[in-house]
Amino acid sequence: TPAEHIAKALAAWSIRNEPSDVVEARQQACRGVRWHNEPDGMVTATMRFTPLVAGTIQAAIDTQMMRTTTTKNSQGVWPTVANRRADSITHLLTGALGRHPDYEVLIHVRGDGNTLDDGTPIPDGPVARLLPEAFIRLLIHDAEARPVNASSKRRSPTDHQKRLVKERDQTCIECGRHDLLEYDHLPAYETSRRTQTDELQLRCAPCHTRRHDQ
Repeated sequence: TPAEHIAKALAAWSIRNEPSDVVEARQQACRGVRWHNEPDGMVTATMRFTPLVAGTIQAAIDTQMMRTTTTKNSQGVWPTVANRRADSITHLLTGALGRHPDYEVLIHVRGDGNTLDDGTPIPDGPVARLLPEAFIRLLIHDAEARPVNASSKRRSPTDHQKRLVKERDQTCIECGRHDLLEYDHLPAYETSRRTQTDELQLRCAPCHTRRHDQ
């Protein structure tokens, strides 16, 4: 195992071989929030949460960010994703924009282990406790382990189609990021007048916007 992959390999071994309650107890003991003041008055925070809690927080932040209108600053510069996430945390904690957004946390349960949508491993225990209240969707794969296709004449992909495309592409096909993902028609819907999983590609919002601006 290459040195840079040792931590990931050890974590995967732990999830596979240690009892779920042992893994959960260790993760719970490591949770925490710390911050310190920089000389210029800015504050740097470090947060460490269990996988499920972190996934919930990330989903809330990014959902808030995606539904908030973005404008240029006084210098005419667009805010970065990091800037917008900082604003989203502020809005969520202060209630500045009113009602909190609705969001979902997607957990993949496969034969080789459970993961959040970005690939973060999660023990069996938290998944089992969620089952009574969770919405469960089964994805069917063909002999080559590809998710089975589905088609629609709607412009927007159905939830089922989104699951299939996400299972196939996993990340943005251009830059590889796991967040801010959108479903891009290729060819354009205006040309095909249909929505099929074979004609959808997963791109993050910046790459999606950049492609259509070209």
